[in-house]
Amino acid sequence: MKLRSTLIILGICALMLISGVVIWATHDEAPLDYSSMDIEIGPKDASINGYTRLQEIADEYDFSAISGLNVNPFVAYPALPQVELAARLQEYEPTIQLIDDAFGRELFLYDQKVNLQTVFTETKTMTLYNFAVCLKSRQQAIDGDPDAALKTLQDQLAKIERLSQAGGGIFNTIISAGMLNFTSQEIQYLISNYPLSRESLSEFLKNYPEHGRLLAAAANSATYEFQLAKGAFTDLTQDPASIYDTASSEKTALKPLASALYKPNATINWAYQIFLEHQQQLSLPLKDHEYPAMERLQQLADKKSQDTLTKYLDSNITGHIALLLCIPTLDGATRNLYKIELVSRVTYLLAALRLYQMDHQSLPTKLSDLVPAYIPSIPADPFDGQPIRYDAERAVLYSVGIDFIDNGGNSYPSRLDDPDSQAKSKFIAERYQEEPTYHIRFDLEPRTFERAE
Repeated sequence: MKLRSTLIILGICALMLISGVVIWATHDEAPLDYSSMDIEIGPKDASINGYTRLQEIADEYDFSAISGLNVNPFVAYPALPQVELAARLQEYEPTIQLIDDAFGRELFLYDQKVNLQTVFTETKTMTLYNFAVCLKSRQQAIDGDPDAALKTLQDQLAKIERLSQAGGGIFNTIISAGMLNFTSQEIQYLISNYPLSRESLSEFLKNYPEHGRLLAAAANSATYEFQLAKGAFTDLTQDPASIYDTASSEKTALKPLASALYKPNATINWAYQIFLEHQQQLSLPLKDHEYPAMERLQQLADKKSQDTLTKYLDSNITGHIALLLCIPTLDGATRNLYKIELVSRVTYLLAALRLYQMDHQSLPTKLSDLVPAYIPSIPADPFDGQPIRYDAERAVLYSVGIDFIDNGGNSYPSRLDDPDSQAKSKFIAERYQEEPTYHIRFDLEPRTFERAE
């Protein structure tokens, strides 16, 4: 009798244990409210949507012949006869006009799911288009109309902003950021080397894009990235075992249990938290960024912190593998975006300083002298949120950079001193990551193209 009672108790305990394991293995979280990550996809109609028209142009026209004409003022470039420059620009002017027309349409929204073919085509087309516009501006300056050159570049800034706000995920933001970086440097070169009218500089400052728009576009792109991840994790429910084909060999032993060890809601919830916190951090200085959801995921991936028992007790290991494979580490991309945002803000300050110098025949002793007569406020350093630093004695603007320490600006040579020999070096004042420093020179001779005989 006692043995029978013991067996019954053991049987009940076994059933409870089995039930607990089943619940542990199969229970999923309730889905969170994802409405803050809803996206707007534009109509795929080139007659009304400028973005769709842009894709048609990218498929129909070839800009590749212009790709060898590198005239970025801060890297080495070959001399080019002026007549050849004019001929190249004349050749591409119709295509430039087509793209300008696409940007000018009332509706400009991303119209499709992200795919690599679209990304490659758009990247190539927009990079070369932006390059051609900068060439056009350079020719205007060389021909004696730097004010028209500045207007061309300011119009280009407005188009870049429209592209960045169109949506389309991180790839679209990266394309826009690259265009903004190149165009901003061309503006810096123009301001530093050509005589501009007071009216032109005043208009430039008045219409300069709002600071932080690039970072706002990056925050918007997180919604597209989340929707891509959500779709992938939902599709994974059809064949959870497929994720193990790309996993490490030590995890493939779990492949037969893939379905039982996959919690789609929990996986999507975690992805939502990662992208939501990324959105929220992009409104803050880089110094204040915190990514607890992403850090937990990275800790999960750290083999040193996981023994075999821990891995086999992970009831959503399929989902965690999927998260690690599908969600990119955003640290590097975010730092680059903040650096380009800095370049944009420095460009704005250089225009204000140039205007001040025209009025007073000298640079101000402090940046606050520019407020409010020239600019409403001093732009913040995107790295730490403090006003961008200025050293009047050295004539430099600088940022604390990625280490967030103010050492008065770095002491490396400027790209303005010898841009050809220093083109590929990271030890240039303006390019150095820890404390990028921008030299203020308004008396340099323009670096022009060779004139054809």
